Amino acid sequence: MQPYLNEQDVAELVQEALRDEHEFIRSAAVSVLGTYPAFHPRLSSLRKDSSRLVRLDALWATRTSSPFTPEEAAELESWLRFNSDQPAGALNMAQYALSQNDGEGVAFWADRLLTYDASSEPVNMAARLRHASGDLPGAITTLETALEQDDSRLDSWYMLGMLRGEDQNLEGAMDAFRRVVVADPEYGRAWYNLGLAHLQTGNRNAGVIALEKAEATMETPSDASYALATVYLQNQEPEKAKAAIDRALQADPRHGPLLQLRRSLP
Repeated sequence: MQPYLNEQDVAELVQEALRDEHEFIRSAAVSVLGTYPAFHPRLSSLRKDSSRLVRLDALWATRTSSPFTPEEAAELESWLRFNSDQPAGALNMAQYALSQNDGEGVAFWADRLLTYDASSEPVNMAARLRHASGDLPGAITTLETALEQDDSRLDSWYMLGMLRGEDQNLEGAMDAFRRVVVADPEYGRAWYNLGLAHLQTGNRNAGVIALEKAEATMETPSDASYALATVYLQNQEPEKAKAAIDRALQADPRHGPLLQLRRSLP
C-alpha cells in the first residue's frame, strides 16, 4: 500500500483507519504512515492512544520527528529493552540510540547485534549505523573485523571501500574495490568507484579502464559515462567524450549534467 500513498484517496483511507475502533487496524495504519515524515503530525495524538500497541507503534514511527516526554521515552525504552536480547531488538536499540543522537549507545548496540548475528546483513547494518552516528573509524573497524572472519562478503568489501575513501585512505579503498571486481567482474558500482579512486591518485589510464568496465556493467551507466567523458575531454579526445555522452543519454535522456556537458561540445 505504501507506494500508493501519493494518491489522495488512498492516503485519506489510511488516515481514516487511525480512528478505527480496532487497535490492530490503528496499529497497521501507523506502520504504513510512519514511513512518511509528512504524515507524522497525524500520528502525534496516537502516542496517547488507549492501546499500548498503538502507542508504541506511534512512538517508534515518530522517534526522529518530535521529542518525547519523559513518560513517552520511558515507555518506548522499556519495550525496546525487553526485546533487546535478540538480533532485531538489538538493531532497534541501535536505531533508537541514533535517533536520540546517542553515539555511545549506537556503538554499544551495534556491537551487541553482532554478538547475536554476525552474518553479512547485520554487519553492514551495524557499520551503517556507526557511520550515521559520526563514528567513521568505528564503522571501518566493524567491517574490517568481520572481513577477517569471512572475506567472501562482497557488499561488505564494497562498503569498506566507500568508507576508506571517505577517510581519505585511497589505497585502502582501491584494495577493497579490487577485491570486489576480482570476485565479481559484473559489480559495476565497484568498477565505478575504483575508477574514481584511480583518477584521484592521478592514475588516469587505470581510471579510464575501470570506468569503461563500469559503463559496460552498470545497469544505469550514466555516472560512469559522465566521468569518462570528462576524462576524455581532459585528454583532448572530444569525439570519445561525445560518444560516451550519447551512449549514456540513450539510457538516461534526462541526466542533467550529461545534457549540459553535451551542449557545451561542438
